[in-house]
Amino acid sequence: MSNNHINHKILAPSVHFLAFNLQESDIIKLKANRRRISKDWLWEACDNIVSALMQNQFNIKNYLNLNKEPSNFYVNISNTKSFAPHTKSNKFYIPDAIPLQSKILFKSKLLIIEGFAYPVRINNSYGLWLNIGVPNEVGIEKVDIEFLRNLNPNNCFFAADEKGYSGQTIILTSWLAPEDMRKNNQQLEEIAYECLKNFFPDDYKIPPLNRVGEIFGSPIFQYGLEKELPSSGNIFVCFFRSYKTQNRFYQSHTLLLNLFFYRAQIIKNFQDVKRNSRSLEKIHTKIVGEINSLLKLGKNNTLSKDDLNQLQFKLKRLPFRAHQYQEFKAALNISKNQIDRSIDKYKITLERLANQFEYENLSFLETLINTNWPFYQERIEASILYFENGSRLIDNAVSSIRGQIAIEQTELSSRRLEAQEENDRTLQQRITALGFGLSVGGILSQIIANEKFAPSFIVIKNGDGTVSYPYYYITATVFCVLVGFICAFIVDKVILSFPWFKKG
Repeated sequence: MSNNHINHKILAPSVHFLAFNLQESDIIKLKANRRRISKDWLWEACDNIVSALMQNQFNIKNYLNLNKEPSNFYVNISNTKSFAPHTKSNKFYIPDAIPLQSKILFKSKLLIIEGFAYPVRINNSYGLWLNIGVPNEVGIEKVDIEFLRNLNPNNCFFAADEKGYSGQTIILTSWLAPEDMRKNNQQLEEIAYECLKNFFPDDYKIPPLNRVGEIFGSPIFQYGLEKELPSSGNIFVCFFRSYKTQNRFYQSHTLLLNLFFYRAQIIKNFQDVKRNSRSLEKIHTKIVGEINSLLKLGKNNTLSKDDLNQLQFKLKRLPFRAHQYQEFKAALNISKNQIDRSIDKYKITLERLANQFEYENLSFLETLINTNWPFYQERIEASILYFENGSRLIDNAVSSIRGQIAIEQTELSSRRLEAQEENDRTLQQRITALGFGLSVGGILSQIIANEKFAPSFIVIKNGDGTVSYPYYYITATVFCVLVGFICAFIVDKVILSFPWFKKG
């Protein structure tokens, strides 16, 4: 692609904004899969864009009948009774769309811009097709390609998606100038790139060219990779070569909205898969970390009482972690099933679109299911398989730890019982030895109670010829007690300590 700046001219440039406020089924209430986006997000985005372009306040809800009972899967919710009589015109390509009209000052010249807002309910979600641009009228003059900057003031179209990816698609369309009609796709690619450069702010990173194709007989260029959405954007540039393209573009507006709705669901659900996979990976890492920390408890292959208490405390957290894990796993499978259903519906809508226009080449729109879906499928199945194996490993580890706790508790109880029995034996042994010593002391005290056994060195002869024993009984008592304790010690430490006595 040439880097030289060329001031291209284009005819009737227009921007189409297709966005969806994707709501989950009422059946799905998983916390892991919920997205906190306002129910009015889409209408607020529409108001901000139209107000920025028209330079006056706009409230699309004044034109909506949100309580309209749907007669089928797809229903237009615009309230045509609220349209001003002069705004009902046949030149708006989608019936019952809310007409928009204003003027833009460009290079000292007022240019008329017009378009429409087409709000719909698709199942329990909402969709919007918003169009604004220079009308294609007889005698319309070519405008400089830099005019496109006026159709996206302050990057309002992409500022609308700051709250989270909602499946928005930007389609820039214009009629080719007569001198560009015979250019090939490689030459038109340069013009398409210049359109994006002028549509976005100077510092905006333009996503890479994804593919080039044809729709309704006119060339179309897609920028941004689906697997990198929403960061890379989702932008198409289509150049009308004939009225056949324009007419079929609007004649098939219902099918195109459905098609882009299913496309948005596929990409959004794949984003859910990536988000839930990251959450699962974090929980998986936490659980494995906690299990590893539990396995490190205890020394010499035994667990202390404190180790067991800590182990039991942490095991109370694992069921909560496992519940989170199972919830995100369920969300992962739900997203996969939703993608499968959306792919099937996308195929059916493509078939209906092909049947509506015989011999129409729709290979450009088939790329999503023929090329991108295998990539999604491979990534999702790999994630599910990985986390299924992780779930089994966690279950086995938790069961193993619980078994270890039971064994350790049994062994700890056994050790406590053995220690208690040993203490009881020791106490009994000492009571026996003490009893024996007291018996010996008692017998000995009876033997030496007679004063005739008193040794001569404690006998005192009085002056009157009598004899007294002032210290004999005290000495005898101390002696008997001492002998009794010596005998108890010998019995406790020597006789009762023999193995044959303990076994007996």
